[in-house]
Amino acid sequence: MLVNVNNIDLYYKKTGSGDPLILLHGNSEDSNIFNKITVKLKDYFTVYAIDSRNHGKSGKSKDYKYEYMASDLKAFIEELELDKPNILGFSDGAILSLMLSISDGNLINKQALLGPSLTPEDLTDDGRRIIEKFIQRYNTDILRMILTDPHIELAELKKITVPTLIVGAENDIIKPEVFKNMVETISNSQFLLVKGHSHETYIVDNDMLFEELLKFFKG
Repeated sequence: MLVNVNNIDLYYKKTGSGDPLILLHGNSEDSNIFNKITVKLKDYFTVYAIDSRNHGKSGKSKDYKYEYMASDLKAFIEELELDKPNILGFSDGAILSLMLSISDGNLINKQALLGPSLTPEDLTDDGRRIIEKFIQRYNTDILRMILTDPHIELAELKKITVPTLIVGAENDIIKPEVFKNMVETISNSQFLLVKGHSHETYIVDNDMLFEELLKFFKG
């Protein structure tokens, strides 16, 4: 399905029934990374899996900043008249949900932020090297965005009032203190460490977090 917001056609897949749950993928991915977990989530939620602008089957633009993508998310919620959706965001998707919960938290019920970051400096040294190698190989503006954006101040997280689950991997490309600082700053937040996994292995084509996510969103 397509919906036009901010002069961009956003592609999304809608499935299931129940309270709305928006799924937001990471950089250079699309909504298909959630196919496996959606099979389970759709029994409890109406799932909206979105391709962000410049990704997947959504429209292209020359605007490569998280603030534009977060604006698309807000417009998507308003255009479809979704009533207090839950949001599950991975990596870039977590950043978008984070930005929306800072500026318009009244639109959201709960959010699960998987592998979130506030600035490019939150990358570990190994993480930065990995991203730089991908940039050399694929040479895309989307990938380069990771090293220049976003710029969220930790203090801004004090504005967040929605229940928040922060998830980080034991071998994440995001520095562990980033997750610690976020949990300490966001009221009504909790942290889940996924041991033995890297930044994306626990969610891309993986449903291992289903029980934890169901408990959080339905609790």
